[in-house]
Amino acid sequence: MNSSISVTDLAEFVHRNGDIDHTLDGRVDPIEGLLTQKSYQADVISTNPNYEVEMNCRTAYSAHGVLLKVSGRIDGVMLNPIPMVEEIKTSRLPPDRVFNRHGSVHQAQARLYGAIFGKSKNLDKCEIRLTYVDPDSQRNHSISEVLSADDLWEFFESTCDTYLEFLSGVLNRADARNRVAMVQEFPFDSVSENQLRVARRAYKSVRDKENMMLEAPTGTGKTVATLYPCVKAMGEDLIDRVIFATARTTGKRTAIDTMHALQEQNENLTTVALIAKERICFTPGATCAPDHCEFAKGHYDRIARARQDLLARKTIDQADTELVARAHKVCPYELAMDVAEWADVVVGDYSYVFDPLIALNRLQSRHFRRVSLLIDEAHRLGERVVDMLSVSLREESLIGIVESRANMAIENLIRRLINMLNAIAYNCFGDSTEAVVPDIPDELWSTASDLQEELLDIDLDTTDSALFECLSTMTRILNAKDRLSDEDYCWIISSDNEFITLRLKCLSPGTWIRSVVKEFRSSIRFSGTLSPPEVFAESHGLEGSFQRSLVEPDNTRYGVMLVPDISTYWKDRPNSVQSLVDVVRTARQSHESNWLVAFPSFEYLGMVYQSMGDDPSIKLQEFDMSNEDRADFISWISTGSRRAAFVTMGGVFTESVDFDSDALAGVIVVGPATPPSSLEREMIRESSDLGYELAYRQPGLTRVVQAAGRVVRHLKDRGVVLLIDPRFTHREFQSYFPHHWLPRVVRSNDLDTELRRFWTST
Repeated sequence: MNSSISVTDLAEFVHRNGDIDHTLDGRVDPIEGLLTQKSYQADVISTNPNYEVEMNCRTAYSAHGVLLKVSGRIDGVMLNPIPMVEEIKTSRLPPDRVFNRHGSVHQAQARLYGAIFGKSKNLDKCEIRLTYVDPDSQRNHSISEVLSADDLWEFFESTCDTYLEFLSGVLNRADARNRVAMVQEFPFDSVSENQLRVARRAYKSVRDKENMMLEAPTGTGKTVATLYPCVKAMGEDLIDRVIFATARTTGKRTAIDTMHALQEQNENLTTVALIAKERICFTPGATCAPDHCEFAKGHYDRIARARQDLLARKTIDQADTELVARAHKVCPYELAMDVAEWADVVVGDYSYVFDPLIALNRLQSRHFRRVSLLIDEAHRLGERVVDMLSVSLREESLIGIVESRANMAIENLIRRLINMLNAIAYNCFGDSTEAVVPDIPDELWSTASDLQEELLDIDLDTTDSALFECLSTMTRILNAKDRLSDEDYCWIISSDNEFITLRLKCLSPGTWIRSVVKEFRSSIRFSGTLSPPEVFAESHGLEGSFQRSLVEPDNTRYGVMLVPDISTYWKDRPNSVQSLVDVVRTARQSHESNWLVAFPSFEYLGMVYQSMGDDPSIKLQEFDMSNEDRADFISWISTGSRRAAFVTMGGVFTESVDFDSDALAGVIVVGPATPPSSLEREMIRESSDLGYELAYRQPGLTRVVQAAGRVVRHLKDRGVVLLIDPRFTHREFQSYFPHHWLPRVVRSNDLDTELRRFWTST
């Protein structure tokens, strides 16, 4: 077996020790660091013409059945008057502080370069020089040692041997995984022909390095029908690993459960679930630094053993990670991130793939380069990526920082930003309180950069969390600068008559999604709600095919009834309340199971709820519910009989919950949930030929179909969907309906008869 690694990564893996320390001072922008290094190198050359820079080096080492190719670029070398290898680092921290934090890796890197250089030149000994340069003052400080070539090569061999001892175990496990995967069977006894068709098409997509969008009804086993062929593709040596990106916790749980089933046949499969830092942290609210968290102190001294132990657990969820992290006294979040580089399947939120500030390089492992991407709940991808690429600068937050008297330099910069916001508003508003900003002054970028630098240079451990939010905002604004385009983004300024907000709004996420997906060998985006395909393809920037899982329509199992004589337009809502009360009562009387009633807004929900009278068998979703409240709500609707749960579309109860098979008789969807007009949506509308669909119809109808998908989730389920509004009878609205629906128009007066006919049919 062969493998390759850079000198930098080799030193990092084997020789990093000490603490996690996320104190934010002293950081240097990569471009700034490169310019500082070049300036230092030029100064050295001016006094010593024998000094050579950026020398490529490479060698190989074999152990544990693996041939390791090691390569890198040496910052500076000299043969005369004495042989010398120099590694240059830039930092604003005092050199002793940098060395205490990172010196083990920096010095190891220099020694590895010295070993390779010394062997290539047949040297007897070599000076190893580690130099720190301050980018502001250009002051430099060097730490030198003279070592024999034999000692340097022994250090090189020892480093490679430590690394290969671990790597050979990973590669041997992957080899054993592949041998079993080649002959591995579908993991469940019960499998439909439709699932097999989906699985075959998914395998073809991976094999052909394709980007595919797949629509298949809720409850038809899309997760196993996409993960299983990826495991088979590993066995055929087509891919090395899989990233399973999902928008919800239940999707993550389903993926982990599926991998548990696949692992029963193949014990060498490994899966890790990535958990948000705030959900897995052992010391919530504390800074990641040794003085604030016992799990940060000495983390890197213990991480190697922890990594080995966690990987041995194969299918790794939050409980596994926490158990191993406590046993080894390491940070659970960093442990999971570390293990993610070596697992076969990584399950995590969209942000780990698509957020430019959070996305993990470790998902594209240096040893597992052929990676397939699976995107669960893909109907939500465009909306989520828009949020990741957009950012708001709020005057109210800035004023709060000024009033806290955090720091004079920071205060002055924030006052400058506040003045800029007011100047932009003055120039743009006219008679309105919201406007598109045609040009952003260059001063905004420079001030954001200066403020970011000031925030990085202070100890944020003892300051208000508002400064962290401010740092995040500045970082996102600056990160966006290089990818801004008139077609995909716009600036909008608005006022609530008290405070001003400047928003950088992503109008079209397709360009960014396409650029990210290109980094993967193949991708499959799947959901039960991806019609019409041309709308979602544009939102995703899809360059590939659309496939639909053909499930035969069956109106004996799935009764879709369109009720056109109750209008839910905003102006008609007060007059519709009594009619909706009657629909809910009629539906509940038709079947002993419970009903979900989905509204486009809390206001509309409240209007109907108040008209139902004091009925303990009706429960409504509240605006801000805790996890415990949500669990109680789900438990309530999953028990009893003829209950009705009033919820809003697009929320947790219409998209992120799998109710028990017999919990719901049906879902009543009140209106198409078309979002109200806004300046942002009008900008999206004007951005393309499909702009109206992307701005208004697609967000609303996707929520409708997702709400409807809470019933008939398994092969033996039966249920009803009532769609209330005349617009549901229009062709352009029905283009968003799932292919397997057979909708029928039923007037409200006939609803009782049609419901009873459905429930008594076989």
